[in-house]
Amino acid sequence: MKKCLIFIPLISLFFTSCITFNKLRYFQDVDSQKDIYDVVRAPKPIQAYDKLYIKVFGIDEKSQRVFNANDGLGAFSDGSLSSYIVNDKGEISFPFVGLIILKGLTVDEAGKKIKAKLSEYLSNIDVTVKYIGNSISILGEVNRQGEFTYGEDKINIFQALGMAGGLTRYGNRRTVVVMRKTENKVEYHNVDLSDKKVVQNECFYLFPGDVIIVEPLKAIAFSYQNTTYSNILATFTTFASIVSAIYIIKSFK
Repeated sequence: MKKCLIFIPLISLFFTSCITFNKLRYFQDVDSQKDIYDVVRAPKPIQAYDKLYIKVFGIDEKSQRVFNANDGLGAFSDGSLSSYIVNDKGEISFPFVGLIILKGLTVDEAGKKIKAKLSEYLSNIDVTVKYIGNSISILGEVNRQGEFTYGEDKINIFQALGMAGGLTRYGNRRTVVVMRKTENKVEYHNVDLSDKKVVQNECFYLFPGDVIIVEPLKAIAFSYQNTTYSNILATFTTFASIVSAIYIIKSFK
């Protein structure tokens, strides 16, 4: 019985702190061979309240200044960019043209539609449309939770998690949830970061406004939900350690 007391602290420590190595890895199925996967990034359709940067290019500089003015109707100033907010009906109000419905279009399709409208007033022009004020939110088992902005045209889930300082030791790489709003619906997608085929997941590339939630491993969830049990176990472990120490000291006498 006394010998068993010596091993109780070690056994308790093992079961309360053990996290397998594989649970801490990202690509758990990558071997020494070279794997190649096709990556498809679906373009984000324009929705209400999106912020768009619209730039008109043409030969006539005076006309360009009119259509690119920051104080244009329906535009707001974001640094040096002329940007527009899509209203709740999916429209923007553009100078001299009026309301243009962009809802459901990609940015490339929106550029072509605006160009067609402006061609009634100008010739030899081109129009660029981009999203602006891109941000994502990252919550859960990451080192820095919060909302993060980015200027790139596209960003993948690993780049996003890098901005949050990466996952904590208790972050579940197999259960990462991406919450995405589309029209009047909210979609929940599960992303398995341990699978090398994650690059083919529709949420591998993120959309502005996406929310990433990193779920915890059961090890940390257990400790959160059983604080009383942990305190009792710690007390018992301390007591067993003292008894074990006394027994060891007596054995040398």
